[in-house]
Amino acid sequence: MQIQDKSIFIRLVAGLLTVGLLLGIGGCASLPFIEAEETTTESLEETSTEKDYLTISGVVTALDTEIKNITLLNIDTREVTTFAYSTSTLVQNKYGDGISMAQVQIGEIVELEYDRKNGRTKEVSISPDAWELTHITQFTMDRTNKTIQAGSYLYRYDSSIAIVSDGVLVEPIEISDQDELTIKGRGTTAYSIVVTKGHGYVSLQNEEYFLGGILTIGKIAKPITNNMLVVVPEGDYTLEVLQGNVKGQKQIRVEKNQELEVDIRSFVEEARPIGTVDFKIEPESARLYVNGKETNHKEVATFDYGTYAIRVEADGYEPFAEKYQVETSYQQKTITLEAKEEETPSESTSEPGTVVVTLPAEETTSNNPTTQAATTETHTSFDSETTVGSPSSVSSGDVSAYKIHIMEPLKTEVYFDGDYIGTVPVTLTKVSGEHTIILKKDGYVTKTYTVNITSDQIDSYYSFPALAEN
Repeated sequence: MQIQDKSIFIRLVAGLLTVGLLLGIGGCASLPFIEAEETTTESLEETSTEKDYLTISGVVTALDTEIKNITLLNIDTREVTTFAYSTSTLVQNKYGDGISMAQVQIGEIVELEYDRKNGRTKEVSISPDAWELTHITQFTMDRTNKTIQAGSYLYRYDSSIAIVSDGVLVEPIEISDQDELTIKGRGTTAYSIVVTKGHGYVSLQNEEYFLGGILTIGKIAKPITNNMLVVVPEGDYTLEVLQGNVKGQKQIRVEKNQELEVDIRSFVEEARPIGTVDFKIEPESARLYVNGKETNHKEVATFDYGTYAIRVEADGYEPFAEKYQVETSYQQKTITLEAKEEETPSESTSEPGTVVVTLPAEETTSNNPTTQAATTETHTSFDSETTVGSPSSVSSGDVSAYKIHIMEPLKTEVYFDGDYIGTVPVTLTKVSGEHTIILKKDGYVTKTYTVNITSDQIDSYYSFPALAEN
């Protein structure tokens, strides 16, 4: 009886275990496994990198490693955009090696991949086919044809080029031939220029003791004139002045965008003799310029002994220019200008008092006098308007009868190739070719522009941007 009861008990327990096992398996099959599989599929769709990341090609114009921001100028769109990055951002050099973001240089050409949703940077890679030229001090920049030559290499550039000076984007016209550059690009195109060393300015005090002499600063040598201002690369130099047997030297340091005033009076060991000159000039209405400064020739002029550049001009006369030596206490100088040769006009049946205008061969005359008026051409340069007027009666190639007019910014001192011209608005005789224009005003940052003045027989008008305050 006990054995039978024990057998029944064992079979009952086994049955209960079997039922429990079947219920457990059935319950598990109906619980979260299917839902978990659906959730995983949805998550994979949301993190697809093909749709969420974009890549741009650009030039690095700014980099802040403290707040972790990198700024690019988009090569294709010319847009400037700042991207955030983190310690997880992958950064590679042109060879595919990992580097830190701090090793990426301003002006570098990179490919940047970023999250289109939050703008965060995923990867920055320096372009593998980019080249660079460093420490460039001898270069020629053709701003009209958009080319830059460094040594034997000639590259083109376009409006997308990034030119960076002190972390700020600038225009090609703001580069001086006294600057040191790093140029980067791909193929035959330059995409970035970084001004690695800029320029400052040197002016002289008490220069009257050395007028007509020579000023030397490093590789720069210029005749000494009144109120001259010289563009000099930043750095340390020996400044030297020489006038006859009098010579002096001084060590100077030129800082970027700063003007250094150098008093050269101490170079004179003893007082220089004074001479007077009585100019006799015909016609009397002519204008006399001594070292570029207009001088009254109707009175006896006083000069220190030395050599001076004199020039005499008058409307309708050939200009006169020479180096003139002042070496006695009193001397006379007679200058008689020669009248310009006038072309003999063809026979005309015009009324008395009518002005006959001879047009160049390529132009067409008209019986209507209004068609002979000067034409005007307007074009845009360095974010300001430049207007050029066109008189039409001088032979091809002669631009000395035309003027350069600098219209803005008002009440600003103007130096043309280092020589003081006057205060804006100011006018000077037109000289074609590449020239340096310096704008200076107390309390403002001095600015240098390099301009290509055409040889067209037209007056040129320039309006520059306002100077920034110091």
